[in-house]
This record gives sequence, structure tokens and C-alpha cells, in this order.
Amino acid sequence: TMLEDLVIGKKYEVKTKDFQRPFVGEIKEIFEDYVLVEVAHCELIDQEKFKDKAIVKAQQYDIKGPVDEKYFFS
Repeated sequence: TMLEDLVIGKKYEVKTKDFQRPFVGEIKEIFEDYVLVEVAHCELIDQEKFKDKAIVKAQQYDIKGPVDEKYFFS
């Protein structure tokens, strides 16, 4: 995914080095070489470190792809 393809307000699957598992985040701001993502949902294993609504700095290669509205966690 290229940074210019990302849409502010849209949710994406993201995996940064600080998370053990991928999380769903909403793009808040897009900069030249990184994006700010608000955590919408993360796995239990990561929830001690990151609360919902936390803002995470992500690199282009951290964004795995868009999450559509039908995407549910078990």
C-alpha cells in the first residue's frame, strides 16, 4: 500500500514493531514518510500497552491493507 493511496478516516490492518499482532486502525493524518493511526481494535495481547483511541505512528510498510466494514474479530 502506498501512502498516497491511504484515505483519512478509513480503517486499515496495521502491524508496527511495537505490536505483537496486527491491529485495526483508522488513518488520522498522512505525512510524507509516515501516518498517524488511531487504534480501533487490537488483540488482547497488545491491549496492556495500547488502549483503544491510542494514536500510533506507522510507516508505509506497516499498513497491510484496508479493512472493510464486514471485518469482524472473533
